[in-house]
Amino acid sequence: MTPRIGVVAAMPGEIAPLVKRVGARPVRHRAPVRVFESDEFVIACAGIGKVRAILACEAVAEHGVRILVSAGWVGALRPEFRAAQVVAPGRILDEATGERFLSTQADGPLLLTAATVLGKVEKARAAENFHADLVDMEAAHVARFARGKNLPFACIRSVSDAADDDLPDMQRFIRNGDFHIAAFIRYVAIRPQWWGAVTRMAKQSSAAAQAMADEIARFDLTRSAS
Repeated sequence: MTPRIGVVAAMPGEIAPLVKRVGARPVRHRAPVRVFESDEFVIACAGIGKVRAILACEAVAEHGVRILVSAGWVGALRPEFRAAQVVAPGRILDEATGERFLSTQADGPLLLTAATVLGKVEKARAAENFHADLVDMEAAHVARFARGKNLPFACIRSVSDAADDDLPDMQRFIRNGDFHIAAFIRYVAIRPQWWGAVTRMAKQSSAAAQAMADEIARFDLTRSAS
């Protein structure tokens, strides 16, 4: 069998276009992890943050892969990264521990893995303090898992929000790794000042997930795992 590519993300919306693109089928697994597989890919998502990222990694590893890819949305910390742009971070920094990891695309931008969602002000501070280009909440944990399993690690992401996008406080709707979308919608529904920003982010996120799916579907395992 051709060595398979393991793809780990946080949210179903991040991987839905990829699952469709590669014809992956659902596999029964313990909640909250969702697993899909095809001849070439094992794809999993489990939720937001460290604990959920590790659960997704463990699920993918159970199915046997030759490389782990951290996928999903990232926030831009610098204006040169635009919404829906596909990026391949080469360096990953764990904000909590200071650990640094390299991906197979070592010359790529620096991705900061934060413990919480960063707003516009916090993004600017992170760019200055950590000299980071992008931010997420899972990549460092996937990289650490890959290192522990002696697996090559790659990172293919897409930008859901630009550096200057002003968005509602998303962190308040995350509980134990789950994003409570119904509560978020109710919150935004009675605050018209957020309607435009949230609608724009939804469109950007959809386009970003599709662009990322196209890139991952072309992933060269032989070159990247060498």
